[in-house]
Amino acid sequence: MTINAIIFALLSLVCAACNDLVFKGFAKKKKNLGSYFVIIGIIWFAFFFIQSQNFFSSINSKLLILGLVSGTFGIVANILLLEGMKRCDVGISSTVYRLNLAPAAIIAVFILNESLSVIKVVGVLLAVVSVCMMKPSGQKQSSFSTMGLVILIIACLFRAGMGICFKISSNCGYDSNHLLALNGLMWIVGGVVYYYKDRALQMISKEHLQYGGLSGMLVCGIVLFLTKSLENGPASIIIPISQMSFILTAVLGFFIFREEVTLRKGSALLLGVLAVVTLSVG
Repeated sequence: MTINAIIFALLSLVCAACNDLVFKGFAKKKKNLGSYFVIIGIIWFAFFFIQSQNFFSSINSKLLILGLVSGTFGIVANILLLEGMKRCDVGISSTVYRLNLAPAAIIAVFILNESLSVIKVVGVLLAVVSVCMMKPSGQKQSSFSTMGLVILIIACLFRAGMGICFKISSNCGYDSNHLLALNGLMWIVGGVVYYYKDRALQMISKEHLQYGGLSGMLVCGIVLFLTKSLENGPASIIIPISQMSFILTAVLGFFIFREEVTLRKGSALLLGVLAVVTLSVG
């Protein structure tokens, strides 16, 4: 593994953490969320459409279905993530969301016929305990709600489904740029649909363009740098590094949003780290 692999993995991590903060910042504003996701989707589609070769002639029915399904899972997961961030700290939200490796490992057993090793079982259990510890005990809960945690868990499940679709696409040998471009289209469609939930709010504003544009570039950076990293190093090392973005998110959340730091939350983060590492090597 080269130093470039580590650098690209860390850049993907930083983009993911920064995007979590942008999500949290926008979640705190009373703005139309649908318009926000439409802007992200436009940037996402444009970027990966340009990266792809012979996009229209390369799309077959199976790839189209995978793209539409994975894109739907992705937009729903991120809408729920943002809704969860309205109710919980960004550190908690990011940790629960990034533990999608746990449900993905379970789903892969049934969908992809992958084996469930003892190490993976341990990783899943660590992830479950980590999520359970997110709920404060005997402490201030002003920045936490049980409903928020439930929403984040559902978001994690949808993100796991998206990952499974990506794995199926990879097994079929499809160009990842084609799949990602289709995902961008679904973000646009999902954003338009979700717009009607908040239609009473302003559809497009300067903040939509600022936050949506920044998120769009960061989302592209997450995928681009992760892809570059995997080209120079093994997935067993690269994926755990990139998934550790919730640590940086939690640290930045403390400084930027003045989120509470407790021993319980720190322990949950540590268990989350162990879960990601265990699931990745299992």
